Amino acid sequence: MNRRGIRGQAPVSTLSRAAGTGLLLVICLGIAGHPVPVSAADGVISTEAVAGSDERIAARLQDIYAEIDALSDVTVGVDAGVVELSGTVNGGVERERAAAIANRIDGVVAVEDTIGVSNEVVPRLAGALNTGLDRLTAVASYLPLLAIALLIIAGCGMVARLIWSNKRLFTRTVDNPFLGNLLRQISGFAVLMTGILTALELLDATAVVGAVLGAAGVAGLAIGFAFRDTIENYIAGILLSLRQPFSPHDYVAVEGHEGHVARLTNRATVLVTLDGNYVRIPNAKVFQGVLLNYSRNPLRRFAFQVGIGTDVDIAAAQDLARRTLGAMSAVLDEPEPLVMVAELGDSNVIIDVMAWVDQREVSFGKVRSEAIRQIKERFEEAGFDMPEPIYRLRLAADSSAVRVDDSVPKPAPVNPAPPLPGRAPVRAVEADAADVSPDHHMAEQVEQERRRVDSEDLLDDHAPQE
Repeated sequence: MNRRGIRGQAPVSTLSRAAGTGLLLVICLGIAGHPVPVSAADGVISTEAVAGSDERIAARLQDIYAEIDALSDVTVGVDAGVVELSGTVNGGVERERAAAIANRIDGVVAVEDTIGVSNEVVPRLAGALNTGLDRLTAVASYLPLLAIALLIIAGCGMVARLIWSNKRLFTRTVDNPFLGNLLRQISGFAVLMTGILTALELLDATAVVGAVLGAAGVAGLAIGFAFRDTIENYIAGILLSLRQPFSPHDYVAVEGHEGHVARLTNRATVLVTLDGNYVRIPNAKVFQGVLLNYSRNPLRRFAFQVGIGTDVDIAAAQDLARRTLGAMSAVLDEPEPLVMVAELGDSNVIIDVMAWVDQREVSFGKVRSEAIRQIKERFEEAGFDMPEPIYRLRLAADSSAVRVDDSVPKPAPVNPAPPLPGRAPVRAVEADAADVSPDHHMAEQVEQERRRVDSEDLLDDHAPQE
């Protein structure tokens, strides 16, 4: 059993003897002083020794360190390509520098760094002063270039400021005021960036631009997500400025709000309601929502309903309403007024009265109000009954109680008043007595808002409209 066991361990013993022999050979080579150079091509340590290489490595390193004041106290020893550095330096930076130089010498296998760092005050203070003086000298050499760079940036900044402050510079060549303003901002920014890039190129600091642009890109993404609604309103303002779906003073309805358009900003559309209130609607809602512009077409039709009794001659009522509208100077003859039967109720007949007006000449609301008044008066003069709706109530009671099935009696028709001497009984040709002129108060209020110098406006009266 033991023999078989010993036999089984024989390969292991053989490997051990081979490894020991190899290690002994390496030690003998080291003692003999044969170097092991490092191949510059592939970094593999050569097995061939070059006579005298250790002395050449030591001499070369010692000459290099002698030329450097901070490393003049470093001593070099080389054995089999292994460099041993000793001595003292004033700081850890010099120590790392000495080791880095040694690693760059051809034929160096390894570097043993045993350099000590001096704690003496005078040498370290002298080194720090020398370093500071060197840096000050370097800064002083850059001062003329720095001054020129600052002058370039200042000059380009002044030009950019002039471009930004001169609003008429681009609006004369661009019809759309917003495009002119956007072009002005971009031009000023381009001039400023040109000055900054030129200054960085002069100072040989163009690498800073890449870092700044990278940081700006990341910051831009974060800002884009944080101010998504603001950016959306800004883009909608651009599109509204280009499309011009409304003009200043137009009466519009947007998102349930009605009013006269005062101005269009980068973020919101400002309306002045008939009550004199200011409404700011985000541009995104204006652009995406349903927009009703009452002023785009100067001709506008008003409509209202009139109820007459079932016993009234419908054709006579229609003709009287039509003649009444025709006698009003504020009502247009073309398109002609319309009086149509809309609905037949239980107790009355509903008539739709429609007519057109020119909003540039008269007030839409005043004309409609005057038309309602005159038609009511003419119907009363003609004896046309305009009853209220009649409701029939059926009251259910016990069998012992009396059932009530009653109705409200219709009012008796009103007899027309006797005509005055020299006046026709019924006519609709009287001259207008009410004031239907346009209301300029709202226009003045809107214009006052538009004249504010501290507010921007992307609308233009002369811009192309959608």
